[in-house]
Amino acid sequence: MIIFSFILEGIFTNLISTRTMFFNPLFVLTSFLLVNLNDKKKYLVTCFIIGLLYDVVYLNIILNTFIFPLIGFLILYLFKIINNNNINKFLVLLLIIILYRVITYLILILSFKFDNNIIILLNSITSSFFINYIYMFIIVIFKFHIRKKYS
Repeated sequence: MIIFSFILEGIFTNLISTRTMFFNPLFVLTSFLLVNLNDKKKYLVTCFIIGLLYDVVYLNIILNTFIFPLIGFLILYLFKIINNNNINKFLVLLLIIILYRVITYLILILSFKFDNNIIILLNSITSSFFINYIYMFIIVIFKFHIRKKYS
């Protein structure tokens, strides 16, 4: 699922301009919520490897190599505290998108690669919400039908 999301995000960002208001995908982060969280060590190693691949393939800086495992750890921690159900997954997705966008925004400001404009941050957060919630909804429905079919 994570590899599928990784490839789909690359295809999607190449087909649609990243400057659009409603379509700024973070499918990989969304897929972190939808995979099996039982093996914590394997899950965090996967987050690290996908972060490294994300940086190598999509970016020229090593940024997500450390952010993705941090977000994976946060997901594991939150699902220790709250129940791991679909409603909570949507709420955690909201938190993860905000956290990811704020962290990357602050790093880009501190490295002087970005203007210090809060509107840019808010636009990137809102543009990520729509498409990632749609993606997560489709995956949850798909998983429900697969489970129903084979149970």
